[in-house]
Amino acid sequence: MLNFGSLFFLLGFTFLAFPSAGYEIVGDEALSVEQVNENALSIEQVAALSLEKGWNLVSSPVGENIPTSLLKQECKLNGPVWHWDNILSTSDRWRSSDSEYKGNPEITNLNMDKAYWVYVEEPCKIYLTGKERPEKGIIGLFEGWNMISWPVNTPVLVSDIERQCPGINFKKTPMWAWDNSLPNTAQTKWRNSAGEYYGNPAISILEPGIGYYVYIDKGEACTPKFPVLESVAGEVEKHSFHSNALNTEMNYNVYLPPSYLEDKDKKFPALYLFHGSAGNEDDWLKLGKLENTVNSLIADKRLKGEFVIVMPDMDNSAGENGCSGFAFVKGLPLNWIGSCGNYTDYIVNDLVPEIESKFRVVKDRKSRETMGLSNGAHSALWIASQRPDMFSAAFGLSGIYDPKMKTGALGTYEPVDASKLKDVKVYIETGIIDDSFKDNSRFAKELKDSKVDYVFKIKAFNSHVWPSWISSTFQVFPLISHVFNAPALSIASIKVDSKTGV
Repeated sequence: MLNFGSLFFLLGFTFLAFPSAGYEIVGDEALSVEQVNENALSIEQVAALSLEKGWNLVSSPVGENIPTSLLKQECKLNGPVWHWDNILSTSDRWRSSDSEYKGNPEITNLNMDKAYWVYVEEPCKIYLTGKERPEKGIIGLFEGWNMISWPVNTPVLVSDIERQCPGINFKKTPMWAWDNSLPNTAQTKWRNSAGEYYGNPAISILEPGIGYYVYIDKGEACTPKFPVLESVAGEVEKHSFHSNALNTEMNYNVYLPPSYLEDKDKKFPALYLFHGSAGNEDDWLKLGKLENTVNSLIADKRLKGEFVIVMPDMDNSAGENGCSGFAFVKGLPLNWIGSCGNYTDYIVNDLVPEIESKFRVVKDRKSRETMGLSNGAHSALWIASQRPDMFSAAFGLSGIYDPKMKTGALGTYEPVDASKLKDVKVYIETGIIDDSFKDNSRFAKELKDSKVDYVFKIKAFNSHVWPSWISSTFQVFPLISHVFNAPALSIASIKVDSKTGV
C-alpha cells in the first residue's frame, strides 16, 4: 500500500518526521524568435514544464489545468501521477492518475494550485503557451499536511504565509520541497524552510510551478491571499526629458523607496534597470511586478538598505553607441529590430545627470549599479564596461554578451569585453533551459580568465520568460543592496542568507 510515509522513504527522506485547457505545446526546445512570431505569442505567456530523471514534484506552469494525458503522451512516465489531497476525509488521501485509488477520485489534470509527484525514466521538457497566472489568488490549507503550489504569477515570501496563517509554525514543522534540480550526488534533494538541509539551500520564497508540503495544526485551516498588502509602499514617478545624445525626448520611470518619501534629507544609491527587446520603460513595472517585489522585500527587512531604481526607455538598442540590438531576419517582428543612436552617451551623459539633479541620490561610483534582462543585460554590462569609472557593479539576467554564441536571431551587438570589467563587480544568471545558457557559460569563463570579481548563477528551471526573471529579482535585489552597503567586499564573498535575505 502506498502511503505518505512510504513515498517519502522511496524518495530518499532519511528520517520519517511526517505522518479543460487552452494550452498549446509549442515545442520541446527553447522558442526561437520565429516561433514566437508565428504563434503570435508574448514572451510572458510561454512556460516550461521540466521533468528531470527520477521523481519530480511539479504543478501546471501556466494559468490553467494541464491534462495528465499530456505527460503520458510527451514523457516516458514510469507509473501514475500522484497527489496527496487533504480535502478528502479518508485516512489515505493519495489520488492517482491511473484510476480511482481507495475510492478517491482519479487525477485527470495538473492544477496550478496543487503539486504532483511524477516519475520519469529520462529528462523531459515541454514548452507550453496558455493563460498567464493571475496577479491575485487564494489557496486553501487544511489541517494536517498539504501538498500545494502557489497559483499567482509572482513569488511569495515564506514569512507572508506565516503572517496569514496562525496554524503554521515553520520553526516547529518546516515547509518542505523536493528539488530535482539539485545534483544527483546530493545525499537527498529535500529542502526546507528551517535552514540548510544536507547543505541544500533553505526555502525563502515560494515560486509558481514548484510543489511544497505545508503543515497546518489541528483545527487551524487557513486561506492565505496573495499578493499580501504590505504596510510599506514605495512610489513610482514617470518623467521625460530631452536627450542631447539621441536628440529626442526620452521617458523613464523611477521607483522611490518608502524611506525616500519619509526622510527628506537622506540620499540613496541608484540602480539603473534596463528592459529587453521590444520593451520600454514600463516593462519592469507591468510585466516584472517590480513594485510588489521591492515592497515585499522591504517589508520583510530582506534588504541591507533601500535604493532608488531608474527604469529608462532604451528603444530596441543594446546600450551601445551606433546601431545595436537584433538584426533584421526572416520572421522577426518589426518591433524587435534594433535601434541606432548613441545610447551609451544617453545613459552616462544625459540620464545620470538628469537623475542626480532631480532626485536625492548619491553622486559617486560606488552608489551606481546597472542591471538588465536579455537585451537589457547586454546594456547593463556594456555600459559598465565602457564607463567603469561611473558604475561599481553590473547584474545580468539571461544576457546576450556575444550574439555569435546565441541561437536564433543574430544581432548587431559588439561583444562585451570582460577585461574592461576588472574594476566592476559582476553578477550573471541564466537557466539551463534558457537559450542564453551557452553564451553565459562562455562569458563566465572570460570573466574568470580576466580576474573579474564575479558570480555566475545557473538556475535549473529558469527559461527566457518573465516568471523566471520575477523570481530572480526576489533573490538578486538583496545582493544588490549588500553591494551598495559594503562596496569594499568582493561580490563573490558576499553570502546572502537564503532565509532572511541579509
